[in-house]
Amino acid sequence: MNKTKLGETLVNAGVISEEHLFEALQDQKTYGGRLASILLEKCYITEQEYFEALTGQLGITAVDISSGTIPESVIKMVPYELADKHAVFPYGVKKTAAGRKVVLAMADPSDKIALAGV
Repeated sequence: MNKTKLGETLVNAGVISEEHLFEALQDQKTYGGRLASILLEKCYITEQEYFEALTGQLGITAVDISSGTIPESVIKMVPYELADKHAVFPYGVKKTAAGRKVVLAMADPSDKIALAGV
């Protein structure tokens, strides 16, 4: 996983300016909240730009869960309460040397608490 912070990643990619990052960080300091949410609210970034930066930062792949059909047996692999609470959605199973692993789509892929529950 890349140790660069999201704001730095967005500046380095030319998506936002240093001034926009500074302003958003000041808002975060004053009002709280997640940096990405602030940048989105201010229309400094689009959702697509956010997802591209996040997937690059975390070294993960973005998926479109609106296409295709997910077998019910896969959906049942994650308890509804966990999926609802942490905004995760099982969309596949991956075979590994250690066995089968559930592949998740997540609103926040850095949510270690959600991952520990699966």
